[in-house]
Amino acid sequence: MKNLIEQYKELGLYEETIFVVFGDHGEAFGEHGRYGHENVPYEESLRVPLLIHAPGWFEGSERAEGLSNLTDVLPTVIEMLGYELKNGNYPGYSLLHALPEDRTLMFSCFYEDTCLASIEGSEKYIHYFDKRPDEFFDLSEDPLEQENLAGDGGKEADESSEVFRFPAQEALRWWRQRLFERQDPGRRTKRARLLSQVYRRVY
Repeated sequence: MKNLIEQYKELGLYEETIFVVFGDHGEAFGEHGRYGHENVPYEESLRVPLLIHAPGWFEGSERAEGLSNLTDVLPTVIEMLGYELKNGNYPGYSLLHALPEDRTLMFSCFYEDTCLASIEGSEKYIHYFDKRPDEFFDLSEDPLEQENLAGDGGKEADESSEVFRFPAQEALRWWRQRLFERQDPGRRTKRARLLSQVYRRVY
């Protein structure tokens, strides 16, 4: 990175360049008994770094607070360039402003009907399409996702209790319908793969 920036300085382009560096996916090394990233809905696969370096924009260093993912890169850079979108909407938000507190992030595994996950606040819910019990984690208390609060009952747990309110379950049902059921079989897998790679969580 240092060499790249030095080259831009030598070419006289440094002051007019926005550098955006991010990862396309994380990687699992057995934290939850899995390796790779294709079908890993845990934080070791979902969380990727995002760095924006723009001369003259930030004093020292700043960090965006709140839930964010890679869909936020485009609206952030577009705003920094001085453009705005008319007659349309971005799927993400500019990181130059406070992010919505009620935002829900959605994720899918690489292969169709394998898993879906959502994060709302610090609550994370993972759905496995009846292939294994669903999981629910409080990331504020359990960032390594070691204690499944859904217990052995998974999705069968008592959702009326304080712990099992699952605010993201309805969103997941909607997400599943939108992602799979409304698309023909020839497009579903391609769409799922695309979303599994785009909707990575950044920090």
